[in-house]
Amino acid sequence: MFATHGITAQILDESSEEVVPPDNEVEAATAIQSAFRSYSTRKYLFSCGVDPTAGPHDRRQKDVAAYRVFIDLGNRRKYERRDGIETRRRRREMVMDALDRQLERLNGWKNARTQAMASIQSTASKQRTTMEALHEDLARCSPDSDELRDLTLQLKEMRTRLAHSQYLEGSFERRIKRTEEQRKFFVRMRAKTAALSSRCDSFLEDSDRRVRAATELMPAIHSQLDRLSSIEKEESASLPHCERWLREQLAEFNASLAKCDAVVGKVLSEETDRLKDEFSTAVQADEILRSFLRSTVTDAQLQSEKVGCELLATTAAATSGRLGEQRNDVREEEDKLTRLRWIEVASRRSLAERRRCQVLRKDLDAFYRRKGRDMESAVDFLDDGGEKGSIRAVPRRDHRPALGPDAQSVTEWKDTFLNQPWLEGRCSEEALAEARRRARRRHLEGRLGESDRDQSRLDRDRVRAGEAEAALSRLLRQAEEEGTSAFVRKELRAKAHGIQVVYDTFRGTEESRAEGIAREEAQVRAELSQLDREDDVARQGTEKQKEELDVFLSIMVPEDDDKTKLTCMKRDVEERLQKFEKKREKILVREDMRQRRERLLKAKANKENASSSCSTTTHSSIDWSVLDELEKEERKRKMLRAVPLQPPASSNLPGLITPIVTAARSPISFAKKAIGALPRRGGGRRSAERRDREVTQMMTTVRRSMARQSRKIVAVSDVRLTAGKAETEDFASVNLELQAKGKPYFRRVKRGIGSTDQVVIWLKRGTEQTEFLTELVLGHMSPGHEHFFNGHTMGMALTVHDRMRGTKKDDPCLAFWTKRDERNSRVISDMNVSYTREDRRELAKEGYETVRPNLSTFGLAESFLHIKYEDRPNKPQMTDVTHMTKELQDYSAMLSKNPTDPILKNMVEETQRRLRALQIDEESRTRCTSTDPVEYTMDFLALDGTEIAKLRAVYDKIDKDNDGFIAVEEFAYFLSEPRTMLPYFRHIFTITEGSIPEDDKLSFGVTVKGIAMFCMLSPREALQFIFSLKDSRGRGVIPNSEFLELVSMFHPQHRGRALRALREFDLPSDSTMTFTMFRTLHETFPHLMYPALRAQETTMKMFLGVKFWEHKLRKYMTAKEKVKQEQSS
Repeated sequence: MFATHGITAQILDESSEEVVPPDNEVEAATAIQSAFRSYSTRKYLFSCGVDPTAGPHDRRQKDVAAYRVFIDLGNRRKYERRDGIETRRRRREMVMDALDRQLERLNGWKNARTQAMASIQSTASKQRTTMEALHEDLARCSPDSDELRDLTLQLKEMRTRLAHSQYLEGSFERRIKRTEEQRKFFVRMRAKTAALSSRCDSFLEDSDRRVRAATELMPAIHSQLDRLSSIEKEESASLPHCERWLREQLAEFNASLAKCDAVVGKVLSEETDRLKDEFSTAVQADEILRSFLRSTVTDAQLQSEKVGCELLATTAAATSGRLGEQRNDVREEEDKLTRLRWIEVASRRSLAERRRCQVLRKDLDAFYRRKGRDMESAVDFLDDGGEKGSIRAVPRRDHRPALGPDAQSVTEWKDTFLNQPWLEGRCSEEALAEARRRARRRHLEGRLGESDRDQSRLDRDRVRAGEAEAALSRLLRQAEEEGTSAFVRKELRAKAHGIQVVYDTFRGTEESRAEGIAREEAQVRAELSQLDREDDVARQGTEKQKEELDVFLSIMVPEDDDKTKLTCMKRDVEERLQKFEKKREKILVREDMRQRRERLLKAKANKENASSSCSTTTHSSIDWSVLDELEKEERKRKMLRAVPLQPPASSNLPGLITPIVTAARSPISFAKKAIGALPRRGGGRRSAERRDREVTQMMTTVRRSMARQSRKIVAVSDVRLTAGKAETEDFASVNLELQAKGKPYFRRVKRGIGSTDQVVIWLKRGTEQTEFLTELVLGHMSPGHEHFFNGHTMGMALTVHDRMRGTKKDDPCLAFWTKRDERNSRVISDMNVSYTREDRRELAKEGYETVRPNLSTFGLAESFLHIKYEDRPNKPQMTDVTHMTKELQDYSAMLSKNPTDPILKNMVEETQRRLRALQIDEESRTRCTSTDPVEYTMDFLALDGTEIAKLRAVYDKIDKDNDGFIAVEEFAYFLSEPRTMLPYFRHIFTITEGSIPEDDKLSFGVTVKGIAMFCMLSPREALQFIFSLKDSRGRGVIPNSEFLELVSMFHPQHRGRALRALREFDLPSDSTMTFTMFRTLHETFPHLMYPALRAQETTMKMFLGVKFWEHKLRKYMTAKEKVKQEQSS
């Protein structure tokens, strides 16, 4: 039977690629008929009512024969598939049985050898005891006695026996070790076979379930198509959509069946080959182990024979010496030579066997390593396999192609059919058509309004023309009157001539303007009438749709359904229609929002053009009502921007060490604060009120400082893809609406990545650090592709578009795998796309990194994706505009000496970009900070006029020459500090003001501001401040040589003693030191940084006292705690 099927299959392959009974060629039918001349075929044709003796051109006979071949080929595939599954099952059982037998035999060998080794160990223990007794006897014997000679020979014999026992013990230990390795190898192999076979069983069950579901669904689809053919399609607009959807479903199921059949055949073939290889691997491992064990046994036997000969020789020598006979017996000499010769032969053979054992051991180790790598590449072992049956294995990711979406049952598919998904195309078309009609109507109404305005202008011009005609006649009459001088007559005639020119110009254009207005109005009204008719037709179609659905679904309901199911189905239809109406309304709203946004942008541009022009335009088309609405939205956005943003509760409050930058603030707010800060007379109640007001003012300062110094970064929190122009425009309109409302929205990447259709990447950016994306990997969706990637095993999230899953032949296949890791210090701040090599160079200069591979690998355009990373703000940054400017000057000076150095050019460009970004950052962060340092200090510490006066009095004491300025050297002299501390004091005022004059002159405001910052530092912040003296760029590390400079600055007279104390830490001069190491050194040697901390305490004592600053520090910490509580609530 299979031979006949094979001939038929060959004929079909040669005649046609696909067997579809109604569409076969005449030649194919003839070949099929000649192949089926047997009795069974004639009987089958008779049962179908067809004459088998008819000619080859009989259409009915051709169709029946082709269908019979189609059925037989399907049965043949089923038989072959069943035979393949049975062959795989037999081979799996054969492999598992072989492995079980091997494991049982290895366990028996291990137990037997363990017992033998225990017996050998017991014998060796007894031999050691005997040797100890012989040693004791030897100690008691006289040197020249016969007993000493006998005991010596016995001791030599016992030593030989003990060495042989130890050798046997080592030999058995090696055998047991190899047996255990083989057992573990077979246990892992068995676990791997079970895991992969279980995965294959699950795959085959899934494919079988899909095939059964698709086979059951296809007759239902054919039934619906047959019922659909009985309806007049011209009378309903919904039926073509339904038929197209049904045929798409049928084609999809046919494709899934073909794909499933191909994949299952490939999987069965691979699984059968794998089981065959595993069986041969088990046999090969057993053969190698047996050869090794045979070699070790042979070696042990030869060693035993050698030791036996040695013992015989020793015994013969002992007997001869004990009898005291001096004879030269020939036979005794021959026996001695024979034993020596046999000992030599046994030694050579034993050495050869040992070398053979070494070779076999190396082969066995190499075999285990090679097969172990193969097993670990296929599965992951959860245990070590120390005990029998305790190991477990999990298959790694499967490279087999996916079978597609999960299969539906007949009931589920019918429910899907009754939910009318085939109407979505029509409803979306109607919604888009209605949106286009609305836009067209709005445009025509605008044109009609413009025509009305032109008509109003024409009427005004006609009135002015009548007035000009009356003025012309009046001027001419005055010019002709008697008594009018020649000069006046000339002026009147000149005026009349000018009016005549204007009048003639108007009369010349009046008729054409009137005709143009009438023609435009008629054309617009005709188009409006056409739109009204189209709206009526669409309304009638919508009303008729429900009646069509009722009639259509009443025919399409299965025959076994009753009236209850029909009622439920009609209710579902009504709900479905309501959903369609809502969907249509959403589409209309989106279209309306998009057009409204375009009008607003256009009106804004017109308003800007109108305001920038010097002359007014009489024929302006600006819609001032739209501009008013736009101005209202602008005011609302300004109000929203005016609300201060608070940092999240999880973020740390910024320290006082962050660089203080100044900007402008309203003088009115300063006057209010100055009035509120004046001292008041009163009792304890007013004093308590003042303390509360002091904390409140500090809380305001803390909030402002947090808003200024939080250094929030904006990074990418989500990625989306859109495919197609319509979807991209809809997504853009939705995000424009979200942006207008102040909600999070997606921003479009400038360049698309589509090759034939539009594909756009969209980025959502935010400030919440837990939502930042830290990693992005491009992956192919097909498991068999070389760039396939499964990020679920690494905790990554999948972002993919429905049209980019590779389900169709020409569709692109791209997936974004993203990860959010709070422990990662780098976050994704932006993305871009490049098409040329110049684009990639520019993006590399801006800090973008290229993501491999090329997007054309995934069916997209010939381009690359680039990602820009940014570091999280996890530590205070000491870098400001001054430092960055100094760095730029240094690089520029180096570049002037080497103008052709590409590295220096890149460094200068990078520093320029960083400087521009830092300038913008500082401008945005300093809008709420006072420019006056005295005002800033009063605001920062909640000072009143009395306290400022006290600070002024101390400042006047330092200012000896009364010029209004003090020098840094005078400030250090007032604190009784040495001149070596001058760089430290300059650093105080450099941090607060960014820079100080070259003559080191400090004003009162700069001095007070620096003292306030310096005295309010906590011990940890004071250490950070000292560390920043050498770490001006905020990198967190300083060279050890600069640390030694710090020590020399603070201890100029005891530098040698300090350096000797530091030798315990062994600091190399060419290495670096982190702040953690710096703090550890301070904790170990507190006297190193004591001069800097002493200078802080002296400053507090000389300016208002230590108690004052401790009180302010407590108030400031209270204010910070209250701000924390506000954030947490």
